[in-house]
Amino acid sequence: MRKTLVNLGIIVAIFFSCAFFQLALMFRADKLERREVTTISDNFPIVVVTGDKAQIVYGEELEKFKQEHSEFSFLVPAEKYELFREQIKSKTRARQNPDSEIWEANFTMETIASDRQKFVVFATWDDDRQNTGEYEATDKELFPKYHKVYFGPGKVFVTFPIALLLTAGLWSVLGTAIWFWRRRRCVK
Repeated sequence: MRKTLVNLGIIVAIFFSCAFFQLALMFRADKLERREVTTISDNFPIVVVTGDKAQIVYGEELEKFKQEHSEFSFLVPAEKYELFREQIKSKTRARQNPDSEIWEANFTMETIASDRQKFVVFATWDDDRQNTGEYEATDKELFPKYHKVYFGPGKVFVTFPIALLLTAGLWSVLGTAIWFWRRRRCVK
């Protein structure tokens, strides 16, 4: 019975060490995906406000949108921040809006100065993709800072084999250390 519990404990420890390595690698890969940008790419997500309505516009649609909506603004009034966040989230396919091109969306906003705000906008067209744009904005100007785009499950195919190798290495070292420790104990 004791040997079974020890073996079960080892299996659980190996599983958790592999999970730890996998999570650490995924977080690290997530940080590496974030690249500094100076121009707005086609899939860069931007929050735009027209009247009492906010929406996400991708970079490829921005010029057309600006021509069609001359009263637009890139700034979000502080008192309408939560309302606009909920408005944007509710108009996605993930929230049962079949007409939306956007699968899921959300944003955070921070006021830097009276006429300048910082945004982190998440908007994706597919539930397996991640697409986040970070930028600063004035009423009519954008200053892109970072963009992060990747295919979600794709990272697992890269990080999981590495996590397995790290786990195997860790447990090989531990197993060897235990073997030497037991051997030394038996010799005395």
